[in-house]
Amino acid sequence: MGRKKPDATYLRQPVNQVWREYSWRQVGDQARRIAAALQAMQLSPGDRVSILSRNCAHWLIADIGIMMGGFSSAPVFTTMSPDDVRYCLDHSGVRAMFVGQADNWKLVRKDLPPGVKIISLPDADVPDAHHNWDSLLKEHEPLAGNPDRAPDDEITTIFTSGSTGKPKGVVYSFDGARHIVRNIGQTFRLHEDDKFISYLPLAHGFERGAVGFMSLATGSSIGFNENQDTFGADMLEVRPTFFQCVPRLWSKFQESVLKSVGGQESLNSLLLEAKSAEATRKRIRQSLGLDRARVLLTGSAPTPLPLHVWFETLAMPLCEIYGQTEVLSGTCNLPWDRKPGTQGKPMVNTEVRIAEDGEILIKARAAMERYLHEPEKTVETVVDGWVHTGDKGELDGDGFLKLTGRVKEIFKTTKGKYVAPLPIESRFSANPNLEQLCLIGSGLSQTVLLVQLSAQGKAAEAEGLDLELAALTTETNRTLEKHARIAALIISKEDWCPENGLVTHTLKIKRAALEGRYRAMAEAVLADEGVSTNAPRVLRESGLQEL
Repeated sequence: MGRKKPDATYLRQPVNQVWREYSWRQVGDQARRIAAALQAMQLSPGDRVSILSRNCAHWLIADIGIMMGGFSSAPVFTTMSPDDVRYCLDHSGVRAMFVGQADNWKLVRKDLPPGVKIISLPDADVPDAHHNWDSLLKEHEPLAGNPDRAPDDEITTIFTSGSTGKPKGVVYSFDGARHIVRNIGQTFRLHEDDKFISYLPLAHGFERGAVGFMSLATGSSIGFNENQDTFGADMLEVRPTFFQCVPRLWSKFQESVLKSVGGQESLNSLLLEAKSAEATRKRIRQSLGLDRARVLLTGSAPTPLPLHVWFETLAMPLCEIYGQTEVLSGTCNLPWDRKPGTQGKPMVNTEVRIAEDGEILIKARAAMERYLHEPEKTVETVVDGWVHTGDKGELDGDGFLKLTGRVKEIFKTTKGKYVAPLPIESRFSANPNLEQLCLIGSGLSQTVLLVQLSAQGKAAEAEGLDLELAALTTETNRTLEKHARIAALIISKEDWCPENGLVTHTLKIKRAALEGRYRAMAEAVLADEGVSTNAPRVLRESGLQEL
């Protein structure tokens, strides 16, 4: 697209809700100047350069400049703890780092590796920066020629969430990136007229591949979300055609819609009337900024089936996807080939099979080269070209994949039988009062469900909510084998967050940390002779601690 239509808009960036537009020509010019600036800093070919910033136009321009200059990127998350950022910077040996608006920068800056050159992005307050973006553009002429990189050159290191320990550095080559965009692009039939909105972290694998890399391959344009408060307005401005989302946000959309129409009964009435049904659906899609969206993705966690059904009534089919940082080409549902409740079929040029122990294996050239500085883990994870995902699943007769849990998360109670927590947790995930869930039970006489309430749950009347959750637990127990049934549900008194170490920076639960914190409490509850899976108790952490 940059060569075909150099003056067409590529990136759109809101600053105080005033939208700036950057053409392909302007992006190319700035990227070439940044590439020249990095080379002038005496970096060696292949050196790694980090990016710490919220998603923005200059995040991507910096990334392109890093590629053009002969270097590799190793971005870190704005939600990471300072310790994890320092670990990632040390582990990847970065020589320079672009810093933009980042909530964790004030803490991160206190403990940086020696010798790392800091480059401030536009519209960011980085007082200790060695270099300023705008100054570098003025000081350096654009890098000449047609920068070319070998297929096996390293393009990036993407860090995992670190849910089971320190984040792992997942290394991709340029050839791997080429296969990522080929597989995803062909699967979803993406083209230059598609429009993306970038709001999920660009340091994350899927956003980087399906939005960042993809836009370069297809010539699609990207609009950026300025911040959480402007998300709704930014959606209305960008009106994406390809939209990637997580289940919890789809639930937030649902809550917003129901609030706007006066509740579920009111919506049902509008959809029952032939004259108002289509107009209602159109109005709702427009209000969400999704009136032009032809692909609506949901992923990162299983999406409750009732949520799929609800959006289907609005002619908004959610397409659930599955993959991981190590292989950015997994499975997906498509608007024209989907089965709600599954993670879909293999993407183009991707093979999926189930090992004898139930583990999901994926083979695709859109996979990592290796784990950075961890050859033993690389050999354990990639065997004969098959990525061992660590997830357990099943393929049905139509070729759709369904997740059933994690290989290492399955545990035994004292009854000596295994319990897979994910399918049980999924039974509760559709409840809008619950934000996070973690089933524990290793070495316990019965399982115990730990929950964090959502904003709606916190606002609910406590006694009524406790009765509702007790009924839901009882109903769920009827579907479970005796050894897996839940004896108690414990409501945490505080949110699970990266700061207290109970979730990762990408908000994935840390099961070991949660079990360590709540195990003694669970043991005390189960020691009560009155506790029974026939009448499971709902308890609040604050009350238990008072006892």
